[in-house]
Amino acid sequence: MAGKNGDALGTVWGWASTEALDSQGDIISTGAVKEALGAYSRWRNVREMHEPRAIGVASHLSLMPKGLLVGADIYDKKCWDKIKRGIYKGFSVGGVVTSKRPRNFEGKTVDVITGMTIAEISVVDQPANPEAGFILVCERKE
Repeated sequence: MAGKNGDALGTVWGWASTEALDSQGDIISTGAVKEALGAYSRWRNVREMHEPRAIGVASHLSLMPKGLLVGADIYDKKCWDKIKRGIYKGFSVGGVVTSKRPRNFEGKTVDVITGMTIAEISVVDQPANPEAGFILVCERKE
């Protein structure tokens, strides 16, 4: 349920993707995100924990040198409550890897994702990317 007049309950800001090594042993290249962003920009869907239920829209998408900065307007009250309480702490990109290459990173071989599709961006309790936590949570006051 959205706020009055169908407005978002609030907006969360953070990095959805950077070139940090994630908990799955991957690095998503900024180039891969750049190529995938055009198709994702058409829909801008935001989900909760990668479930097939939309809870918001990525109203702001900025590809910067560090990575993809997202501002997501949240319309689902239960999800918004979890964000405010600190249960959901960041973003996670859901999609399909279309190409990758191995790279030596800090003495071990990791996969660098060089091609992908972005199907959705989710708010999650534990982002795989350690830099993908929320950096700003703005509640809309009525």
